[in-house]
Amino acid sequence: MSRLIFISYRRETGYELAHLVNAELRSRGVRTFIDVSESDPGQFWPQIRAAIHSCSAFVLICTNGSFETRQGDDWVLREVGEATTLGRPIIPVFSQDFKRPAVLLPLLAQATEYNGVSMDTQFHVAAFDHLSQLVGGRKRSEQRRRVAVLAGLASLTLLAALALGGREIIELTKAISVEREARKGADKRSEELAKSITLLEKTEADIRRATEERERLANEQAKSIEALGRIQAETRRAAEERDRLAKEQTDKRERDRIAAEQRAATARRSEDERRQWEAKIQARNRAEDEQDHCNSRCKDKRNDCENHSANKESCRRPFTQCQDDCVDALRRVCSDCPAKL
Repeated sequence: MSRLIFISYRRETGYELAHLVNAELRSRGVRTFIDVSESDPGQFWPQIRAAIHSCSAFVLICTNGSFETRQGDDWVLREVGEATTLGRPIIPVFSQDFKRPAVLLPLLAQATEYNGVSMDTQFHVAAFDHLSQLVGGRKRSEQRRRVAVLAGLASLTLLAALALGGREIIELTKAISVEREARKGADKRSEELAKSITLLEKTEADIRRATEERERLANEQAKSIEALGRIQAETRRAAEERDRLAKEQTDKRERDRIAAEQRAATARRSEDERRQWEAKIQARNRAEDEQDHCNSRCKDKRNDCENHSANKESCRRPFTQCQDDCVDALRRVCSDCPAKL
């Protein structure tokens, strides 16, 4: 029995390519181990470790995202570490769009530097033939030659079986038919897997283009939002400046109105005071005129008294009393009259 070939892959990103490699290697007579179909979930790592111990080569499926750091158990890293420790030959298989990460763990970086195979959908048969040779299998052409040899042997066996009877001939014919149908089924599955990979790569390219377009639209939207924010900020500043100028104008009009009212009130007070002063001056003048008339009457009475009386001193006291009465009358009539300038 041929040695086992272990296929290691990341389920999230390398499922399709890993199963295509598995089908192509098996169609070339290579015995493979792939964990999804071979492992018991209850004893996952022990079976994986046992398969790596018994394998003759370790095939590492390299797709975008295969070597991203994972929290907890990283099965790909554990499998590569186990194969490296045991000294198993590591053969990387690179997908068509694989891009080597800028930063890799040393163990994975070393694994991707071994002689490997790069998958190309246009030449995938040649790529799988090369991979089959690396793991110790046969090319598809060699497989076909083997089928031809087997067919020749089958023919000889058929001729030999003619002597043995019809029953043996029928059984041999059935075996050949079964092998032919199995070969056709394997070829059909390989073609279907190749078509699936082509369709998957086309879908991934469409998704990348859609993602780039979405990012471009998002960037344009962000720029538009930023420009709108600047316009709104400028509009707010202009509105605030307009409100400030309007408030200053309103305050200035109010100050001017108050100042005008104050000036008008001051003018009115000044006019009232002037009129009151003039009225007091006129009242004092009239009072002084009255006093002069009163003093004149007092003098007339004194003169008349002196002319008719032999004692002139007796006329002085009535005259003084008359003048005092004139002053008292002036004070009663114009007690708040201003003094003459």
